[in-house]
Order: sequence, then C-alpha cells, then structure tokens
Amino acid sequence: MSALHAKLRRDLRRLAAQVFTIAAVMACGVAALVAMRSAYDSLRASGDEWYARARFADLFTHVHRAPRSVAQRIAAVPGVAAMEVRVTEEVTLDMPGMAEPAHAHVVGIPPDLSRTLGEVYLRSGRLPDPGHPEEALVHELFAKAWGLAPGDTLTAVLHGRRQRLRVSGVALSPEFVTVVQPGAIVFDDRRYGVLWMGAASLEAAFQMEGAFNDVQLRVARGHRLAAVSAEVDRILAPYGTTGVYGRDRHPSARWVEQKLAGLRSQSRVTPLLFLAVAAMLVNLVLGRLLGLEREQIATLKALGYDDGAIARHYLAHAAVTGILGAALGVALGAWAGRGIIGVYADYFRFPSLTFRPSRETLLVAVAASVVAAITGAVQAVRKAVRVPPAEAM
Repeated sequence: MSALHAKLRRDLRRLAAQVFTIAAVMACGVAALVAMRSAYDSLRASGDEWYARARFADLFTHVHRAPRSVAQRIAAVPGVAAMEVRVTEEVTLDMPGMAEPAHAHVVGIPPDLSRTLGEVYLRSGRLPDPGHPEEALVHELFAKAWGLAPGDTLTAVLHGRRQRLRVSGVALSPEFVTVVQPGAIVFDDRRYGVLWMGAASLEAAFQMEGAFNDVQLRVARGHRLAAVSAEVDRILAPYGTTGVYGRDRHPSARWVEQKLAGLRSQSRVTPLLFLAVAAMLVNLVLGRLLGLEREQIATLKALGYDDGAIARHYLAHAAVTGILGAALGVALGAWAGRGIIGVYADYFRFPSLTFRPSRETLLVAVAASVVAAITGAVQAVRKAVRVPPAEAM
C-alpha cells in the first residue's frame, strides 16, 4: 500500500462525521433523482402501454345529434384508421345522504368491446347484459368513493325519468384515467363519476336510436391530425359539432400530461439543489483540510510525488464521498419511488402501475453524485498542487 493510500484511509476515518454528513446530503439528491425520474418513467411507460393496448383515440368531437349514416362518410376520410360513433350523456344521480345531487357522464358501449376505441377494462364484475337495460358499469373512482360493488344499485335520472341502475361491474378506461366534472376545478369522486351502459339501452333512454352525438378517431401513420380534423369538422358542421380536438385538449389526457411534465421538471430541479449544496460542502471541508495539510503536501512533493498524484489523492477523497452518497441515495430512492407511485396510483387509474427503475437512471444518479463531489473538490485541489516543496522546510 502506498503512502497516499494509507493517508487516504486515515483521513476518511478521521473525518468520518463530515464525510457521512456530506454523503447524506448527496444521498438526498440521488434519492430525489432516482425516485422522481423512475416514477416518471414508470408512469409514462404504463400510460403509453395502456393507450396502445386499449386503442385510445387520437381525435375526439361531440355533436348535438347526427344520423348513423354520417359515420360512413367519416370513415372514408383519408387518414382515418379506425372510428367509433356512440351516444354519451350527462345525467343526475340521486345518491343517499347528499343534499345536492351527484352527476355522471354516461357512455354507451356495444356488447362486444373487442373493436371499440378506448376499450373498457374490467376491474371486477362483468359487462352489462344487453337483455337487462338497467345494468351499468361504474368507474373505479366513483365506486371506491361510494363503496359500490357488482350487484349494488343506484338511481339515475335519464332524460327526465328516474331509473334504478344495477352495477354489473367496476371498470377503467384510458379515456378516463382521471375524472373531473366539466367546469370544476377540483376532483370530487363522490359528486361526479362515469357510467357505461349498453348502447341500445342508452339510445332508447334518450331517444337517440339510429343517431350518435360523440365521435372518436384513430389516425393512420403518415397523416396529419390537422388535415383529418378539418375534414371531419366539415362533415359534421351541419350537426352542431363542437370542433375536433386531439389528446392535447382531451381533459383526462391533458391532465395526465401536465402532471407528468411537472414530475419531470421536479426530477431535474430538486436533485440539482441537493447536489449543489453537497458540492459546496465538499469544497468547504476539503479546502479546510488542505489548508491544514500544506506542509504535508509540500513534504510529499519534496519526496517525489508529482502534482498529478497529489491531485488524484484528494480527488479520490471526494469521489469516495460521492460513491457513499450514491449508494445511500439509490437505496433511499428505490424506497421513495415506490411511495411516489403509490400516491399517483390514487389519481392515475391505470390497470397496472409498478415502479420500474431503469439501469440508465441508476447510472446517471451515481455519476451525478460522483461528479458533484469532484466538482466541489476541484478548486481546493487546484490550490493544493500549487504548494511549493520548499514550504516543507
């Protein structure tokens, strides 16, 4: 073992408290990076996988009322890869114990969902039976808020008539990853939810047989969304269209994107703050150490150690601190990341949501910790290597 290696071990033991304190600060930065970035990657991957698997639409629009025959003209628009027309309505719910009525967005679904866009995912129960028009699926958020399960009942006002609905199942949909009442600024799962009823039952209840008021489209690759939107708007103009819009204006998809963008920004800013503080602490502690060891540095130079060897010695001191902080931070980040995913799972209703830290994120976190430590040490080390050998006399 060389004299410098022995000195490094002695210095680390002597300054263990300072080293561990700085490593703890670095660990906070690394943990924030691992937890937030991995949570972002996990949420993004889970959402993209579900959107693709459930064939979430690219374009959406609502009309007052249009005949089913118009659907053929929409399907013939160049660039339309898949299309679904349906009936959707806003209804009032008479829920027990509430002074004011609750509301729900009701979507008509066909008996076979294999070809629908935004395919409904069953959490429990089964699809509504076409032979039982009173059956409906309930979104998981609303079901959880009210403690509803398959077999329970609730009362809805459909086109001015009270009707008892029986819950056939609890479901999710990529169209409603999160549910917020139009015009509301806060979530209230007890006051607003989503129901799915058999298409024929809903059309009969609202006298919409042979008609539709909602359209979803998937656009083929290579075609511009704007061009498809303009042509569909032209076709639906006589029927009171509200205008075709994409996922960037879809309430649920836009909310998800905003939250993911915020999480991604935090994953960049928060770790940087901790690592910057840690770098300053490294500079402070190492600068003080080097100030006390000027004579030792001069002696080492007089004994033949060059500037590079001395610089590597003190940079190794900083690197050990960075590696220790990285090790603590990765472990803490993996634990905290699962906690973040658990929090988002209450708002992001995906069929499956697991914490999946990537190797790339872990490597970046470790590198960031070591680089921050070395960056903090560079200025102090630069002064150390300038000490002349004569100062040892």
